Amino acid sequence: MASNERSQPKRRRKSSMEEPPYLSGDAEFRVLLFGRSGRSQFSLANFILGTDVFSDELCHITESQRHRSEAFERKLAVVNTPNLSEYQASQKELRRVFKLSVCMSSPGPYVVLFAFDLNNISPSAASILELVTKHFGDSILNHMMVVVCHVEEKEDSALEEKVQTNRDFRELLEKCGRRYHLFNERKARRDEKVSRQLLEKMDDMVRENGCRFYSDHQYQEAEERIQKEERFMMKGRKKEMLTKRKELESRYTGEGLVKELLQFETGIRVENRATAERKISEVLGFTLTAVDYAAAGMASTISTISLVSERHFLCPLCKDIFSSPVTTPCGHSFCQDCLCGYWTRHRSDYCPLCKRLFHSRPDLSINRILADVCDNYRKTRPESPEESHDTPQVVDIDQMIQERLKKVDRLRHSLQLLKNSCVREVRESQKVFSALVSSMEKSHKAVVAAIEERQGEEEVCKCTVIL
Repeated sequence: MASNERSQPKRRRKSSMEEPPYLSGDAEFRVLLFGRSGRSQFSLANFILGTDVFSDELCHITESQRHRSEAFERKLAVVNTPNLSEYQASQKELRRVFKLSVCMSSPGPYVVLFAFDLNNISPSAASILELVTKHFGDSILNHMMVVVCHVEEKEDSALEEKVQTNRDFRELLEKCGRRYHLFNERKARRDEKVSRQLLEKMDDMVRENGCRFYSDHQYQEAEERIQKEERFMMKGRKKEMLTKRKELESRYTGEGLVKELLQFETGIRVENRATAERKISEVLGFTLTAVDYAAAGMASTISTISLVSERHFLCPLCKDIFSSPVTTPCGHSFCQDCLCGYWTRHRSDYCPLCKRLFHSRPDLSINRILADVCDNYRKTRPESPEESHDTPQVVDIDQMIQERLKKVDRLRHSLQLLKNSCVREVRESQKVFSALVSSMEKSHKAVVAAIEERQGEEEVCKCTVIL
């Protein structure tokens, strides 16, 4: 489940960038990278990975790709999707692209980047973002940052003024919590600090999300099925692994044997994982998420409204249909009176949902589009609360029970994944320990044999001298 907690990020000194505290052991810093068109996202992936995995001329790939490297004091895994503008017309192909991206970034990305070229920000950018949230859920926006790539020599302040005056860009930022970064490709080729600044800003966003990666029921289902497929493949390769193990034991001893065994088993796991991810992506189900785009200022027809759950039209504070709705800079909507009353009671100006603190109270205006949508919803509801007092209460209770059961299932699933991971680590440790013990026993026997042989030779020499 994606985290909604927010806090003011604290900037660190660029010279003291350390391994992120939320990554431990062999954990990877997973990044999911989207792009609208052009080469921006592929060039950006090269800079994040610290190596050229894509050529400078590349502007298109036909399927999602994942590349790994070790750079900036961490292990990185970057998943690039094809340019999304090419898949707007084909929902079937788009689902195929997204399903493979989910499996490759499973159990979930820490950061989602949306890359644009400075000179190619158009009204279609918001529609591309809508495609992403439609398939991944609107909670993914809490983990998303817009990256504007450019090669200008102008000062960043001048460029920031340029992009912030772009109406399409401002609309895009509102949906992403106003998180964006200007990335100068030309300077990044000369100075590694440019890429480090982007990584630091990404770390700040991860901390805002409680140091948790993004996940939902689709990611959880994918991870569970991938692990199941991995176990099945491992059983099928058991004979192959035993043969290879005997071969290595005949060629190596001691630390050399342990190193070779670890390298071989790691290669097998990586190979099985990649095969399982691709296989599961072909059979993974994908449920489209109903998202309240009206709250973001997007018009919706009455026929579409009737298909959306009532909870999308309810104020999070009073739990009733919006009355004079206003939208905060972080993208959440409330009744105007409810929000002002909340700020007055708490004596602080922050979003009641995501806890984002505003330095000054935002100048709120009625969201006319959302107000009209809510008015239409009131008119098109099949039954009003005054007409029936008992039925809505029963429906609400049933819905609450179902939501609680789903939460329990998710917790049970998470605990099972954690248990499986611990068991796997224990087994791997036992294998390594057994190999070390076996090597030590062999070495001990060799030393004892050498000592006994030496003692025998000395006894023979003594007898010869006496004679």
